[in-house]
Amino acid sequence: MPKSTRTLKVWLVKSSDVLLRATGLFARRGLQIEGLTVGDSGNDGLWLMTLEAEAEPSEWVQLTERLRKIIGVTHVNGVIREDEETKAPRLIEG
Repeated sequence: MPKSTRTLKVWLVKSSDVLLRATGLFARRGLQIEGLTVGDSGNDGLWLMTLEAEAEPSEWVQLTERLRKIIGVTHVNGVIREDEETKAPRLIEG
C-alpha cells in the first residue's frame, strides 16, 4: 500500500519525558516528521501534540497502538490529510 500523510493529535501529561518517548517512536522507525507542534490543550496538566508524518497504513496502526501504551499519553486521534475520493480531510478515531 502507498504511504499516506497523516496528522496525529496526541494528548499527553505535561512532561518532557512523555514528549520524548512519544516523538521517539517516529525517530526509531526512521520516519520523517513533517510538522510538530506542542502546546497547552486547555485541560489542566495536559499538552496537545500535533504531529504530521508520512508512513504506510500498517505503520500508522502500529504507531497509534504504541503511542497509547506510553504512560502519560491520555488520548490519540489521527487525521488522514485527504480522502482519496473526496479530497477532504477525514478523522480517524482512535
